[in-house]
Amino acid sequence: MAITYAYQIEKILTAPAIGDLTDVVTEVYYSYTGTEGTGENKITASMQDVVILGDPDPDNFTAFNELTEANVRDFVKAVVNVELNKQLVQDDMAAQQAPRNVEKPLPWA
Repeated sequence: MAITYAYQIEKILTAPAIGDLTDVVTEVYYSYTGTEGTGENKITASMQDVVILGDPDPDNFTAFNELTEANVRDFVKAVVNVELNKQLVQDDMAAQQAPRNVEKPLPWA
């Protein structure tokens, strides 16, 4: 079964002003989640990170109040290494399926 991936925007930081622009998004905190399977066989893994955005293009600027989550996800995808994020999530999922270290109760307890 294929892994379904999704970005979730957790928090946005803004600069009050950059040049003539106001409420400019400067940092985006996000999570990236992968899900595979259903029911008892469902495996989910996620990672969290933050991206620092460069100065905005004044000719292609969207006012803060007009932003959608899809817009901000596009900001993130334009900056991050999507393939690396996928690999990190896949590695976490693989570790869940075949754990290397499993905690066990102490034999003398």
